[in-house]
Amino acid sequence: MFNRLRVNVTDGKILQQILVNEAYNFVKPKVFLGPLRQVLGDGLILAEGEVHKKQRKLMNPPFNHNCIKVKILISILFFSKDLDYLFVCLFIYLIFLT
Repeated sequence: MFNRLRVNVTDGKILQQILVNEAYNFVKPKVFLGPLRQVLGDGLILAEGEVHKKQRKLMNPPFNHNCIKVKILISILFFSKDLDYLFVCLFIYLIFLT
């Protein structure tokens, strides 16, 4: 913890490279994992390697484009009591036909 080299990244493109493109090349620091595992468990946030890949693969289907569209549609229809009918129809048209 003390007297160790640390790098703070603030550039968006470099952060994307680290967190998305090469995420498996950077391991999480062991110092933080112990206490966090006691609180959060060994779920998607703290898992690494093959365990993380498997958990992420299981979590992907609910977040694909079509599922998000349907969830938005359901939300709009549920809350449309307070919205103008024409606005709701226009929004539904834009979501499903574009």
